[in-house]
Amino acid sequence: MSRQVAAELLKLRTTRVVPALLAVSVGLSVLMAALIVLLSSTSDIGGDVGGRLVLSSGGIVAGILALLLGIVTTAGSTGTARSSPPCSPTPTGCA
Repeated sequence: MSRQVAAELLKLRTTRVVPALLAVSVGLSVLMAALIVLLSSTSDIGGDVGGRLVLSSGGIVAGILALLLGIVTTAGSTGTARSSPPCSPTPTGCA
């Protein structure tokens, strides 16, 4: 079990999609929160209701991108979904 977890963590570290989706998630969450604060009046975002509105809008974006990350990372987990090399590794090269 620990070898499987280590393999999954290695896959997350070596996949370029993970940092890109994390950056997009943080960026879109900040952008949505800023837009809500800038376009709303003070009475709309004051108190508990306004705080929930700002936080939930960023959470929705982060949740959708986390779902996308899960789909992308599990799609290639079987080992057969990876592309094969253009030729078989032989001592003479491509045969």
